[in-house]
Amino acid sequence: MLYCYPHHLPDGFDPTLVPSSLLADIVRYLCAPPTMFMELGEADEYAKYLERWVDRLYEQVQNDPTDFLWQKVAQVTLQTLDLTPLYLTRRSLKSLCQKRSALIAQALTAEGAALDYDFPVAPEPRQKLRLGILSPGFIPQTKTAATLPVFRDLNRDQFEVILFSLTSYEHPAAQYCLQYADRAVQLPGRLAEQVDTLRQAELDILWIATNTAAVTDAVTLLASHRLARVQVCGMNSPISSGIAQIDYWLTSRLAGSADQAQRHFTEHLLPLQAAGQCFDLAVEGSDPPTESVDRAMLGIADNEVVFVSGASFYKISPELEAAWAEILASVPGSRLLIYPFNPNYSNQYPLAAFQRRLSKQLTARNVEGDRLLILGPTPSRANLQARVQLADVYLDSFPMSGLSSLLDPLMVSVPTLVMEQDTPVSLGRGAAFLRELALPELIATTVEEYVTRAIALGTDAQLRKNLGDRLRAAMQHPPSFLDSKRYGQQLSQVFWDLYHTHQHRQLVESLHLRDRNLIALPDWQQPEDVLFAELADLLRTVITAPGGEETTLLVDMGDLDAQEADFALSSVTLHLMEEEELELGEDAPEITLLPPLPADQWTLLRPRLTARIDLPHNNTAAIARAALDTLPTQSVG
Repeated sequence: MLYCYPHHLPDGFDPTLVPSSLLADIVRYLCAPPTMFMELGEADEYAKYLERWVDRLYEQVQNDPTDFLWQKVAQVTLQTLDLTPLYLTRRSLKSLCQKRSALIAQALTAEGAALDYDFPVAPEPRQKLRLGILSPGFIPQTKTAATLPVFRDLNRDQFEVILFSLTSYEHPAAQYCLQYADRAVQLPGRLAEQVDTLRQAELDILWIATNTAAVTDAVTLLASHRLARVQVCGMNSPISSGIAQIDYWLTSRLAGSADQAQRHFTEHLLPLQAAGQCFDLAVEGSDPPTESVDRAMLGIADNEVVFVSGASFYKISPELEAAWAEILASVPGSRLLIYPFNPNYSNQYPLAAFQRRLSKQLTARNVEGDRLLILGPTPSRANLQARVQLADVYLDSFPMSGLSSLLDPLMVSVPTLVMEQDTPVSLGRGAAFLRELALPELIATTVEEYVTRAIALGTDAQLRKNLGDRLRAAMQHPPSFLDSKRYGQQLSQVFWDLYHTHQHRQLVESLHLRDRNLIALPDWQQPEDVLFAELADLLRTVITAPGGEETTLLVDMGDLDAQEADFALSSVTLHLMEEEELELGEDAPEITLLPPLPADQWTLLRPRLTARIDLPHNNTAAIARAALDTLPTQSVG
């Protein structure tokens, strides 16, 4: 256990052979994420290992949910698992995330949690949609800067905004966010109470403002429940969460292969016309630089070409380092300046091992070690931009492209090279920014192209100047990823349309609507024999009519209890099958009991109705309330 990572070991773990006192420790070892990958291809090797582990665990738990031993293995796995290292692989992670989510759901259900929830029917639709924003805390970090534009400039005639946080709102950043919300709620400590609090808010849409595709934290557990009628996440989760209760994932139409991206996600993709994520940097404050830095201080000559990257430690792989080393080897005298140790992600990094790994790549290409400069963490964006201004070319990470880290070079007009590949950690991210800025020359699609374009930028000063000038001109008018007002206007329309489209889809699915939809509104107050005869005539007419496979019959249950209505219809159906030998084959119509609907759902349903079946005794009051008076009618018999 002390000499290698578990993905270097053969498969075949058998918990029955492990002493109970050691089981948790061994499972933690087998599931703990590696600190860093040391060799080329190791990220893919680790991803395959984790896929096999989760596949086996999922199969064992599904086959026997009562097996205490495997339940214990699953519990420790979920507590330990961190998918962040998988962001360095190009493999599709959809199946892995889906099974991880299913394991979380199974564990929560075993503890008595009710993951599904039917929201009560409101007698009248609200004038505004109620949007909830769920965050672990509104503090001055990237996820808050990326969350504030989601609600800051929404149309407040259409939306009511409620913030939900696991922590208090005492921080100035939280107070800044509060001025753009209608109210804020600090969630209680226990998961069940948190779920109840969110459900009692009766949210129409819930925006999940943090990464639910990494570790099993409090927000991931919450998001595994149905908390709102529609649940949405965005690029704060770099890959699919796999969570069944998250309905949509916000992305950008500016992705190179946006149409094919859906295969990577369990959520329905919701592409915006512009960038999929916007940043409001005001939440970070506007402190001036706290450090002084120039080329001379770093030992860099004025005539030396400097490449720079602010990619975080967790985005830098041996493959990326190999590309950087190739670039340095091909641009004589060039330097690479990096600052990968973001204090928002960790306060402890394996600096020595990181330097050894980088040195190995440089040595293999005869690049002197002093051409690499590694700077420590810095607390402010102003300091980061001062560092970037020393450089000639910014090199983004791959396969996981940056988002917030790209803002600095773009804001100070340093040509920024990105790579976009067919993987969720790449699509719609940095490349979308550059497409909006009309700089497609700075988007590579292969490692070879990335290296070739970087070398061209490093050896052609005029090319750098031209691209820098175009970037500066494009940034004169705030792009969508830095324009909260424009982003909010777009989201207002997207969220409004999304909610009503989702409601329509839910209505179609729940009522089993088809191409031909009939409705009957019986008067359930009639004597039992009269009602039975009318229902029998109704069902006989619909079942024996041609085109049954394209037909749905909706039977309004009025004020009747659902069980009573279902029993009545079932009794009539059974009578027809036994006494009249009516058959309900694959081409039979769908028969659905129609529960009470609010006015907005009747608005969605009415255009889908083909005709109303006129019964001898109709519920005329219900017909009037639903505004079905003008609907074409058909008679029974």
